[in-house]
Amino acid sequence: MFGTELDQLESAIDRLQARVMEAAGSDVDRAEAAEALVRVERLRERVDATVGRLIADMDARKLHRRDAVSSMPNWLAERTGQRRSLVGARVHLATKLLSMPETSAAFRTGEITGSHAHVLARALNPRTVEAFARDEAVLVGAAEQLTADQLAQVVEHWLRHADPDGTAPLVENDRFFLSQTLDGRLKGSFDLGGDLAVRVKLAVDEATDQLHRQDKTNREVDPSDPGLDQTRAQRRARALGVLVDRGAGSSENPSARRPMFVLHTTIDTLTKTGDPLDWVTELEAAWSGVLSRRQIEMASCDCWIQQLLIRGEDGQPLAAGRELRVANRAMRRALVARDGAGCAVPGCSAPAHRCDAHHLVHWIAGGLTELHNLVLLCRWHHVRIHDGDLRVTMVDGRPQFTLADGRVVTDPRRPPPRPPGDPPTALAA
Repeated sequence: MFGTELDQLESAIDRLQARVMEAAGSDVDRAEAAEALVRVERLRERVDATVGRLIADMDARKLHRRDAVSSMPNWLAERTGQRRSLVGARVHLATKLLSMPETSAAFRTGEITGSHAHVLARALNPRTVEAFARDEAVLVGAAEQLTADQLAQVVEHWLRHADPDGTAPLVENDRFFLSQTLDGRLKGSFDLGGDLAVRVKLAVDEATDQLHRQDKTNREVDPSDPGLDQTRAQRRARALGVLVDRGAGSSENPSARRPMFVLHTTIDTLTKTGDPLDWVTELEAAWSGVLSRRQIEMASCDCWIQQLLIRGEDGQPLAAGRELRVANRAMRRALVARDGAGCAVPGCSAPAHRCDAHHLVHWIAGGLTELHNLVLLCRWHHVRIHDGDLRVTMVDGRPQFTLADGRVVTDPRRPPPRPPGDPPTALAA
């Protein structure tokens, strides 16, 4: 049924690809190239709209069940290799467009983009069916004149008037997609509205601005610090980590605790006849990705450890050791008394509750969990230490930081440290 049209489309794409490759690197007129790019983008959007209509039809008739697949997103993800979260969003939009004739027509003809269609779809919920049918042509007309970001503001304003329930429809439409790649990275996207969107944006912006100010301070103290060179998107990712750490470590969180590692130890390891890092494979399997030596060293600096003794020949458990906290509360109090109320790196203002207790001699290398082998570091400087950009040593009982070229890190805005003396010791909790 679609064979001839698909063959013609494939042939046209082949010719277009050949022309683009031929033009790459040559002296192509900028205006002509820009026009071609915009036109190809519009055609791609029209193809997406057409494919969406086909998807919606197959989903409505439940054709995926003939292949014993539970849902259309799963069916499409299996056969195209696309991410399940992205396919799910496409199927959801395609289904909604069946009830949005004006939007669907403008999408098919290229008058609006898929991004516009997603925004308009947020305006349609069970309570706005009549209002949307009345105003859809007006909203689509606005979409043809505005960017998708500008249209989102119009739709939010329309929803406040069309749906007196306020946040109720927005909560229904809020989504947060998250998936893990084979190399252990997390990827995702979210679509938030109403009060939740405001709260998330304010929190992320505040944390991002705080990190930016800290990066400026770090650059004044350490000219080689790369934080100030990061893009706002990169700094925003760091801010997300800060917010997660704050929430997970909050006293209001009844399950607040550090990460747990189960250390798989064999008899051979204990008798020093095996590989002392034979547990790394187990750790990688739990993480679903390959862990670098740096990641293992960082994660084991300040976490919970439980030793599990296993029999080497068949992997049968023999004994489970007591669960231990690498740096207990008393030690952290002593570190604050010795180095100050936060990260020990000069110039850094990160508070102690956002710091890790770093082992100078790494725990996996036999380093002891004792005060002389610990120093509080914020996550940013913790990474720099494990990357080798910074070095830390104990001088007269206190940590001293040096750059890769051997220069000692000092904060010119602060007075010199107090005279050397006996550092405080950790008292029993």
